Amino acid sequence: MSIVVLAVVALVSLGFLIRLTLILSGRLKGIILRRWELYQPNEIFFDPVSHMSFWGGMALLSIGLLVAAQFRLNTPVYLLGAAGIAFGYWRSSRQGEPDDEPFPLPLWYAELVRRTTREERRHIAYRWLYLPDGTRHALSDNDAAFRLWADLMIVSTIQYTHVGLAAGKDSIPIWENWQ
Repeated sequence: MSIVVLAVVALVSLGFLIRLTLILSGRLKGIILRRWELYQPNEIFFDPVSHMSFWGGMALLSIGLLVAAQFRLNTPVYLLGAAGIAFGYWRSSRQGEPDDEPFPLPLWYAELVRRTTREERRHIAYRWLYLPDGTRHALSDNDAAFRLWADLMIVSTIQYTHVGLAAGKDSIPIWENWQ
């Protein structure tokens, strides 16, 4: 296998590991919020274990093969990488089963899943799309501000849902009650 290809695979997998670290630290919220937009029968929770093991295994495999090819070493480090890739693939293929529970990291994600309904999470995800980029970055960096913004979205979802149900309609605009 070419050394250039192994180096590119190693860099890409390290890039995905850095991305996953940013997600787990709470600095990239949009990636998780996009999952809540989807309409599907079972809700699929974010599982960093499968991603971490897959990309960590890919990095170990490519770096192990790169070191073995470059320095003529015969160390089976790449076998750990292959095992990580297999475990990550297995874990991600069983996602969406009824016994799945959300992983407790990142903390804002676990808290939001615990205290919101599926409809409220979907509403939060769609409202996230309409935010300007600067606001998204500010909310991603500040968990307290994001929590406050999410609370406002939850209140608007509750208001919108209950107004529609009280009027006997599926949904009506909120501003009709303010006249």
